[in-house]
Amino acid sequence: MTWGNQVLYPFTIGGIFSPMKFQDCPEILSLSGSFKEGKDEYYHRLDFCSLIMLDGFCRFESEDYVRDIIPGDILIVPAGQSRIYRHPRSLKCRHGHFTTVRPPERILFHRSGAAFRSFAAEFDRINLMERRNRGRATARFWELLHRIEDRTPGEGAERNTVHPALAEAVRHLEFNFHRPVDMEELASICGISHNQLIRLFRREMGTTIIGYLSEKRLSHAYELLTQTGLPVKEIRFKCGYRDSQYFNKAVRRRFGLSPTALRVSVL
Repeated sequence: MTWGNQVLYPFTIGGIFSPMKFQDCPEILSLSGSFKEGKDEYYHRLDFCSLIMLDGFCRFESEDYVRDIIPGDILIVPAGQSRIYRHPRSLKCRHGHFTTVRPPERILFHRSGAAFRSFAAEFDRINLMERRNRGRATARFWELLHRIEDRTPGEGAERNTVHPALAEAVRHLEFNFHRPVDMEELASICGISHNQLIRLFRREMGTTIIGYLSEKRLSHAYELLTQTGLPVKEIRFKCGYRDSQYFNKAVRRRFGLSPTALRVSVL
């Protein structure tokens, strides 16, 4: 990453790569998280840019921009534009507010799919880091943006609406990730065939249903291990793992540490 007079980031706009230029290192104003349920929320013409990472369902609006949101969608909203969350359902939002000399001229969108879990975990680590070392947190924040920008969006990033079968599949997995998944039953719930569902999910989300489910379970395990004092056994069951050895291997493979060591590492 370049920290000179100009930095180029290949953001995606409508599914097409577009350069995003900064004249200086942007200043982070705040990093935070919130939960939205049921009631519409309006934020009119804020005077800063925002990185918004969305884990849930809503319709996002800003001036003439409208997009149906599913878990894993990420937005960069320029300063001076409104943020409206309509009909949010179990919507967890992570916000990184910042200023820069040359902000983006329009909203930038990325459907990150299964990669969202790693992005969200990194955002949470940066949020903790920012309280101790602001300079390092700033560098990591823009490294995170660079990772997001570098990913090629799926076809779903080119449309403002979500295929109803995909939305139903993601909704079902989000609320039932701790249970075994029956592909034929899931396809029936979504109103399409098993093969159609597999193709649709991979095309729009950039991963398989099993891959998405695994990332969801491990992300939830990370949150419970690092933010609660629940016993590891209870966390394992809450995340859909019945076999302790398999759970330990999955956590170690994903985070590089055993569940117990992962918990100790963030203290």
